Amino acid sequence: MIPVLVKWVTCEVTDTDRFAAGQAGWSALRAWPGLLGQAGGWSTRHPGRAHVFGCWRDRAAYHTFMAAGHDRIAAGQAGTYRAIEVRLFDEVHQLRRPLPAVLAAAWVLRLAHGPGQPGRPLDGAPDEPVTTPGFLGGCVAASGSAGFLVLTAWRATGEPVDTAGEPVDTAGARRPAGEPIRLVPAWTVGPAA
Repeated sequence: MIPVLVKWVTCEVTDTDRFAAGQAGWSALRAWPGLLGQAGGWSTRHPGRAHVFGCWRDRAAYHTFMAAGHDRIAAGQAGTYRAIEVRLFDEVHQLRRPLPAVLAAAWVLRLAHGPGQPGRPLDGAPDEPVTTPGFLGGCVAASGSAGFLVLTAWRATGEPVDTAGEPVDTAGARRPAGEPIRLVPAWTVGPAA
């Protein structure tokens, strides 16, 4: 496993239509060396909260993008949110398949975040091996100041879900932990081929 840098952006959105339209501008990321993938969508628990997750080869590639290209793309969403929080994490454990490899196929990301210490499990981290229907892959990532992040990717096909996107317990299936983020396919950006 080659660890990746995971960027987690949370926005409290005031103009959802303009924010979503501006999110389409992030397709320009595809041209940046070191981008492994980006996806995002809306919280199913907090109306108006958008989450975007980007995966980068390393901090050097990420910082090059931030210095030379970020502000031009971000300008397309100016004035569409009242608050933004950006956190960076280093992947410490891969779950089934790497997160960047499954972003395009995922319909839902499940997010668990909190303080933690190396060697101690984080609430929301799936048990290994994960056998719940619909599970694609994901990662556990750490940041000294922001704690731990568990991000898992799910495909709704074949996984019973209720109207809020929550998996429904079925005969012997374990209910996945974490906040569900319903992905918006137009927000998914893959690396240049």
